[in-house]
Amino acid sequence: MFECKNISMRYSVRGSMVEALDGVYLKIEQGESVSVIGPSGSGKSTLLLILGGMLSPTAGEVLFEQENLYQYKPDKRAQIRGANMGFVFQTFNLIPYLSALENVMLPLRLNEFAQMSPRDEAIKVLERVELGHRLEHKPNELSIGQQQRVALARMLVTDPRVILADEPTGSLDPETGRNILDFLDELNREEGKTVIMVTHDPAAAERAERRLRIVSGQIVEDDLVVV
Repeated sequence: MFECKNISMRYSVRGSMVEALDGVYLKIEQGESVSVIGPSGSGKSTLLLILGGMLSPTAGEVLFEQENLYQYKPDKRAQIRGANMGFVFQTFNLIPYLSALENVMLPLRLNEFAQMSPRDEAIKVLERVELGHRLEHKPNELSIGQQQRVALARMLVTDPRVILADEPTGSLDPETGRNILDFLDELNREEGKTVIMVTHDPAAAERAERRLRIVSGQIVEDDLVVV
């Protein structure tokens, strides 16, 4: 599914060069559950954005289904993302003036994925995350955990093959965080979705079948074996 070949990412901050990723080689197969851990600033989120076709690496190739993602222009990459990938972020990124239902309908309206009406599909996934009774509530009328479930529903509504999650439990209380992780586990085990999750939480990382540790832009452990 994914293959990174000698990926590097460098950028300048106040005149100094920062190397976010340094010669990363990585393969991730369809259906894997992968956690990415490491200290702050080690390159975890940068790797996730590059895998999602959202951040062009300075050097190297990123293959998705054996095609180089970055041979394409941004609009083509966006099309590939929309058809295959779903994103979950710590900050939720919900649009504050839209209802839960409208937030979940948005990807369908933008990308024209819906088989049924966008409204029907959005209601279906909101019911799946137990928010069928909160369809018309705006984000500020929902708890933090409910907002994250709206974000999950928005990710699920396009039925992605890949879920890219960046600290999905970072803003949640422990019980709500466990519920979100249970849901991601279910999507991986029962539906075969590939789940790649960046996390600082060792307990969350341990739930993945495969664990990567990144330090200073390099993968130093893969499945807890030093490479």
